[in-house]
Amino acid sequence: ACGAILNGWAIPDAFVAKIEEDGSAILYATYLGGEYDDVGYAIAVDSSGDAYLAGTTYSEDFPLANAPQSTYGWGGDAFVAHLSADGSTLEASTYLGGSSPEAIGGIAVDASGQVVVVGGSASFDFPTVNAYQPACLGYYGEGTAHDAFIASYTADGSALRYSTCLGGMEDDIATDVALDAEGVVYLT
Repeated sequence: ACGAILNGWAIPDAFVAKIEEDGSAILYATYLGGEYDDVGYAIAVDSSGDAYLAGTTYSEDFPLANAPQSTYGWGGDAFVAHLSADGSTLEASTYLGGSSPEAIGGIAVDASGQVVVVGGSASFDFPTVNAYQPACLGYYGEGTAHDAFIASYTADGSALRYSTCLGGMEDDIATDVALDAEGVVYLT
């Protein structure tokens, strides 16, 4: 089932659907989420047909698998998930964020299955590994300012290869990402 009803309000789950090339059939459709709002914002597909989804969750019970970050932050964490080609198996799924809100801009996957996500974080404690800019400089208060972030996961999704903030004291949000044949990351 999708989401829940809380005090008369519908609480959405993210979903993934795979459709036949000619549009004649739905090959699979599945929900992904927990008790509160879960919204998918970006999707990528590898050469095997596995789907990689990135979005924002407000659920402390978001379904996790092989997660390098198993603790929900606050105000909406990013999530990254990997589904098998037939949609039946959650291969990997994790939170990505700190103690303030995160937003997802885009996701890409390379030929070896390494995933890169980009977005924005208002968290001073955003998780960074091998970082170009190890701390996000945004703030969460009367107004929200974000730093852009870039995070790359190992092919099995169990660890961050690198994660860095990118920005200054005002809003900086990465809205899309692409990888070239050699795995070089391009973001906007």
